[in-house]
Amino acid sequence: MAALDGDPRYRAALARECNLLVAENVQKPHALWRGPTTYDFTHTDRLAQFAHDHGQTLRGHTLLWHQSVPRWLQEHENDYSSEALRELLQAYVTAVVRRYRGVITVWDVINEAVEDGETPGLRPESFWYRKLGPDYIAPLFHWAQAADPSARLYYNDYEAEAIGPKSDAIYRLVQDLLARGVPIHGVGLQGHLENGWRLEETHRANVRRLAALGLEWQITEADVRMPLNGAPPTESALAAQADAYGDLLELCLTEPGCQGFVTWGVTDAYSWIPGFRPGWGASLLLDEDFRPKPAYFAIAEALNND
Repeated sequence: MAALDGDPRYRAALARECNLLVAENVQKPHALWRGPTTYDFTHTDRLAQFAHDHGQTLRGHTLLWHQSVPRWLQEHENDYSSEALRELLQAYVTAVVRRYRGVITVWDVINEAVEDGETPGLRPESFWYRKLGPDYIAPLFHWAQAADPSARLYYNDYEAEAIGPKSDAIYRLVQDLLARGVPIHGVGLQGHLENGWRLEETHRANVRRLAALGLEWQITEADVRMPLNGAPPTESALAAQADAYGDLLELCLTEPGCQGFVTWGVTDAYSWIPGFRPGWGASLLLDEDFRPKPAYFAIAEALNND
């Protein structure tokens, strides 16, 4: 929100380039959930107003994430029984979804619940797994649907674009939820990629099996990072990045079930990559001076030709 509030160039770029907005951090539980039944919607309301003023759709991210447990809850977790925690969580989900009923059309109900590794399952170290047990996910979808029956409800995760152990685990999770009548509508594939990524048959096979379940899917957090080590990106690196973005959008445009394509930011000036992956960056469609990169034109061409 600091960029949205303080940088006119950033506001102009969002208004000009985007038809859908998503909060990076201010809509996560640690930012919204201030006490057992106390919520702070200041920033998310401002984002919703910006989207409304510019005719944009708003996407909800995220109702639950293991890295976003409010501090007050971590400090007092032993003060609550499992049942009391479940009631608090239900009240929170209900309050957030109901506030943006009819405004937010798609929710990432839960983010990154599946662990990494060769035989991944649900993250056992997750606060909510520890406190509520392994079946803590299904109720979230029921509560969200009750709060806004028209919203589309998603599971969202990273490094699950191709067939592999993690995407297999996610497939089993959503298949089980569907079999039990849980109102899940789609899967978000984040799309945090390294430069040089290209579309392969394994990516098509993965989204096709999701669509075969009757699920939608979206690219929800796309960026294509490259190693910089203090130097500006080369022309060849920028061309490879354009190929990667073009391929990722082609997947969405040519395979059944894709309902959205979201980049995780619009300009390298505010990308999360350098802060979390030192030596890497230049991952978005506009450079640090808000100038379009080759990837921008690759995306524009693909959309114009669709």
